[in-house]
Amino acid sequence: MNQNNKEHSRGTYSDGWPIHPVVTSYLFDEHSKKTLLLKHRKLGVWLPPGGHVNELEDPFEAALRELKEETGFSNEEVEVLKIEPVNLFFSYMADYQNFHHEVEPKEPPFLVSLEIMDEDSLSKHYHLNYVYFFSLLSLGRSPSIDLTESDSWMWLNLSIDQINLLLTFIPVSTILSWMVNHHISS
Repeated sequence: MNQNNKEHSRGTYSDGWPIHPVVTSYLFDEHSKKTLLLKHRKLGVWLPPGGHVNELEDPFEAALRELKEETGFSNEEVEVLKIEPVNLFFSYMADYQNFHHEVEPKEPPFLVSLEIMDEDSLSKHYHLNYVYFFSLLSLGRSPSIDLTESDSWMWLNLSIDQINLLLTFIPVSTILSWMVNHHISS
């Protein structure tokens, strides 16, 4: 296991590999009906803002922190969208051991998913991903992205055609498609 796995680990899955709690913050502009995506510098794919939850950090607070760090939007410029939590096909939370929530979230996430990372390497681990939706309150302001993590940004039109053209991971395109199909964008 590499040092990064030890640093972020909060328990292990049944196969013995570490679990890292992470957050994903979908930022939705209700005026333009678009969502903000960042082009990840290392991975080369489009992703919503997000990152690791710090030790003893509330996942909701981590989602707000990551949103500010990666986009420059402050807590005062966004509000959580309270959407009924869902169970999408890639979301599962069974069969993990020795995992405990250090802090229960102040706000319930839209979704919690367990995602395998680096499956074919010595740094294999899982992300226990707390997914939140936020609405942008400050209209007309562009994000100030963290250039150490992202190459660029875009406001994605929420349409199935646009999502199908997007270079991203399946969980991201699935959530974006869910947003379109459940009229989050209309």
